[in-house]
Amino acid sequence: MRRLVRAASERRIPIPAEYGEVSRVEVISEGRAEWLPVLCEVNFTRTTVRQLQTALKQEGYYGGPIDGIYGPQTTRGVTAYQRANSLVTGGLTLETVRRLNIDY
Repeated sequence: MRRLVRAASERRIPIPAEYGEVSRVEVISEGRAEWLPVLCEVNFTRTTVRQLQTALKQEGYYGGPIDGIYGPQTTRGVTAYQRANSLVTGGLTLETVRRLNIDY
């Protein structure tokens, strides 16, 4: 035999609303991979870096010392030069070296 122990009841519990932002991802252009020739380690000497720093300084993209060390200032100078001349950024490419007339 079954027997009702208590009558059905309703209990309301207020749950506060939660708000958040929804961002939309939109493809603006397809990604691509590109292989570019870069200056190899054998030709990446202190003399070459000095020539690079001198050329960048003459062009107005480097303000550091001509010390032959490819550090953060030189990297920033190379990137600024590449952007200003519509070259590919992301490293010292042979195209950049050629445009700066650097012997390697």
